[in-house]
Amino acid sequence: MSTSATDAQSTVAESTEQLKRAPLCYIAGPKHCPGVRNTIGPNGKPIRRLAYAIPVMSADIVRFIDKYWPDPKELEGIVRPQKLSLLAEHFPGRPDETKSIAIIYLDWKAGQSCESFGVVIGKNDSEESIKKAEASQDIVRKIQDYFGTNAEPGWYKYHKF
Repeated sequence: MSTSATDAQSTVAESTEQLKRAPLCYIAGPKHCPGVRNTIGPNGKPIRRLAYAIPVMSADIVRFIDKYWPDPKELEGIVRPQKLSLLAEHFPGRPDETKSIAIIYLDWKAGQSCESFGVVIGKNDSEESIKKAEASQDIVRKIQDYFGTNAEPGWYKYHKF
């Protein structure tokens, strides 16, 4: 088996694992950021790095890829997990507001969370970036339109996709 075929199988397997862990519903994150990362919050605990992001489910991603992928013929025969991995690609014609993707952690039970893909609008790197992210309603609406979702943004723990 060629190296590229092995890499493709690995990517599909990884995407399939992420799909299995994807939430079945949207879980809203806090609307207001607790503060700038690496500072001490009001509760006396350090504030972690957070992303102001819109969670997107696998169906949203598939809809987005089907709509914006530059050559629809390339998508023929591609299965759902492979389409999820295409979200990481920077393809021609992709809307600028959708280029920052992360894996976000959705808290759904006390002490438990699940992972989802999220379209990142901003981060808690500074007071200015927090204010800019929370005031970006026009970008939020564009992203919701691009993905065909009504999920609202919130502040989430994350890691880059």
